[in-house]
Amino acid sequence: MTRNASAPSCTDSRSGKQSSVICSATTRSSLSASPTPCIATTQRRATVDGVGRGLAADPAWKNDVVKAPSVARVDSFGDSSVNLRVLGRTAPGRQWAVTGELRRRIKLAFDEVGIEIPFPHCVVISRPAEDTRHAAAD
Repeated sequence: MTRNASAPSCTDSRSGKQSSVICSATTRSSLSASPTPCIATTQRRATVDGVGRGLAADPAWKNDVVKAPSVARVDSFGDSSVNLRVLGRTAPGRQWAVTGELRRRIKLAFDEVGIEIPFPHCVVISRPAEDTRHAAAD
């Protein structure tokens, strides 16, 4: 997740502290995990939202998370991915630590429910080289 420079910081009405806005987050996941993209997207969204709520409730992170990260929308479609926009708020200067922990937890949660992260595939076809010794003798 990266902090969007055009997004303003917010002031928490309870503490009066400035909070950074987490934005521009994408979660890539394979459409092949489910035959129906709509169901697959719903499963991914629910998984990410649950991870965000869990992070906000975790005693080790609850002071850093002002608003639990959750999926705002389907941001785009890639060749083999559905990119989700995840938004939340953190304590000032803590967005990078929260982002790293959120991504780590999302990956673990995806592994638990069988959602695969796509990666590029490369097919190499190897042909035997022509034997030049026989061609020169002819």
